[in-house]
Amino acid sequence: MLLLAWQIHGLGIRGLDISGSATWADAVVKANAANPRQVGKKWVRIPRQRYMLEASWRPNAQWLLGASWRWHGRMFNTEMNTDSHPDVYGGASRLNQLDLKAVWRFAPHWEWSLGVLNVNNDKAWQGHPFAQRSIQTGLRFAMQ
Repeated sequence: MLLLAWQIHGLGIRGLDISGSATWADAVVKANAANPRQVGKKWVRIPRQRYMLEASWRPNAQWLLGASWRWHGRMFNTEMNTDSHPDVYGGASRLNQLDLKAVWRFAPHWEWSLGVLNVNNDKAWQGHPFAQRSIQTGLRFAMQ
């Protein structure tokens, strides 16, 4: 397995932070005395490739704008890698998802957030369906 992770603060624009990671895995069963037929099969729910990229920007002390993108390749949901239909209930499919969020500090100790998850409305499964496009909002009071 190879993992690469990085983080950059203030990338050319004040308040812009970017981070990301890339994972390449060749997760194959090398030995299994209890089930020798599983040797050579891929490990359950470990994709060969996985990538993540995040960006956040603070234009001033009141606002935070963020975006996050996640992608991972095909994976198996059965020990013998027999699942042939990954995009159904019980399957494990590819994922390609973009999330956006804005946070506004409108008064001391108070902030309001609004996010859109899975903006691209990608359909993905991992035993059950992942949530499709959804909107979240929140109101927070911090004592400090």
